[in-house]
Amino acid sequence: MIKNNFEVSIIVNGSPVKEYFKDGNFYVEGKVGSEYSIKIKNNCYRGILAIATVDGLSVIDGSPASYNSRGYIINGFSSISIDGWRKGDNDVAKFYFSESSDSYVERSNKNGQNKGVIGVAIFYEKENCDYIKLYSIPADYKISNDNGTGPFFGEFTTFGSSIPNTTSGFTYLDCEYTKTSTSSLVNQSVNYCYSNRSIGTGWGDNKYSPSSSIPFSAEKFVASEFVFFYNTRENLIKMGIDLSSQPQYINLPNPFPSEYCRPPVK
Repeated sequence: MIKNNFEVSIIVNGSPVKEYFKDGNFYVEGKVGSEYSIKIKNNCYRGILAIATVDGLSVIDGSPASYNSRGYIINGFSSISIDGWRKGDNDVAKFYFSESSDSYVERSNKNGQNKGVIGVAIFYEKENCDYIKLYSIPADYKISNDNGTGPFFGEFTTFGSSIPNTTSGFTYLDCEYTKTSTSSLVNQSVNYCYSNRSIGTGWGDNKYSPSSSIPFSAEKFVASEFVFFYNTRENLIKMGIDLSSQPQYINLPNPFPSEYCRPPVK
């Protein structure tokens, strides 16, 4: 899924899974036992904070997710893959589609009402007039091309006040900013149909994933938000989703569809 300057995909076996659009929502098929990761690409020069949630829980600390949850920092023209629930600075427990009773949220005795949803909220880094960044897009960086070679990041030079120069990918923040909203990333009133939320996301095998925690100054308002609902193939079909069709996207009006005026055709 692509919104504004960002791309989010659910990756299984190295490839993005097929996305289905119905009644204003995006759905993906979850096959029980399959491991997955969340791929986030920042196609903008500005750094961002990406707060990722699974089944209504923060992927970093396992608590109910909100816009104040900790998130991953992604430099300009960079990408990361979030592979699991963070266990510590160096390890995660891999995500995998599980039976409902085996999901992390159920096994943790937490509220499972948001089971079956993956969300990512993105906040731009707060711009500071005391410094200027000069960016160049890496020659091998391509928008909408997931070649699996890992994150790329733009070169930059900083003038004036110093700021952290962090490696994009496995870095998350300890909150030093205030957001105006403390609501869940997934609005409870969202209009979607779940005939049976029979699957969730489990606590999988250990994976080495080094990280560090640094301060990050984020803007107060969400720049973009991504929501994927997932369910079994059987239940997606019951919901009326044609799994053989190509994804159908909303064709929203575009205020800048062309560069110049064209003569009328009639």
